[in-house]
Amino acid sequence: MFSGMVGACGIALRSSLPVIAEVQDGPSAIFAIMAAAIYATDGIEEDAKLPTVEAAILLTSTASGALMMGLGHARLGNIVRLLPSPVTGGFLAGTGWVLTSGSFKVLTGLTFEPGNVLAALHSPELLTVSLPGVALGLALAVGNRKIGKFWVVPAFLLCGTFLYFAALQLGPMAGTPQITLNPKP
Repeated sequence: MFSGMVGACGIALRSSLPVIAEVQDGPSAIFAIMAAAIYATDGIEEDAKLPTVEAAILLTSTASGALMMGLGHARLGNIVRLLPSPVTGGFLAGTGWVLTSGSFKVLTGLTFEPGNVLAALHSPELLTVSLPGVALGLALAVGNRKIGKFWVVPAFLLCGTFLYFAALQLGPMAGTPQITLNPKP
């Protein structure tokens, strides 16, 4: 969140155009894959894995920022138009796949496979664990399109977080199973 705030402020202060800068989800999916690869590497000691991930994120973010500043300084912002549409579509589809499979794993504790999706649909924990996340996502998508104001995303996230934790404080209701985060298959 801090890096998103710094990035948004930096873009707003340095841009020659009036812009609204927001954190994109694509890099977070790429960072997640990078972190998973680093943690899966056997050649790195356990206590060195977190600093390695932090250093990798720092270096890639700094290099990307320097490249973007260089392109902006050279007034080459339109170079993006040279990317073929299939390349852009493939990147967006890959990012969507990583975000979808990651959110499914966070919400259910299962890997994103057809059998696990069916198992999650028949799970009694679907209502208490997965549906709040899906409902928040749908509310954000619809609210952002219908209202279209700058405050929609932060307000919906804040309200969604408050409602979720308020529901957790109420405890299990009659007939509702106890909430278990990351259930094991």
